[in-house]
Amino acid sequence: LGIILGLFEFIGGILMIIGLFANYVAAGFIIIMLGALFTVHLAHGYMASELVIILLVMSISVMISYNWKKSL
Repeated sequence: LGIILGLFEFIGGILMIIGLFANYVAAGFIIIMLGALFTVHLAHGYMASELVIILLVMSISVMISYNWKKSL
């Protein structure tokens, strides 16, 4: 499962930079970051989960601001 998530994050990051399927990749990032936040990082406090929260907020902002009709 870790390899699949890592590949999704790597390929999804490249697609986000290019601008292809940005809203779908952002939706996938939201699911991954929520899973990581609640299963791993939340027990260690805010400082351990700061990057996960930043990536989660970034993905939410991309989904809100990106035009769904423009996506491929």
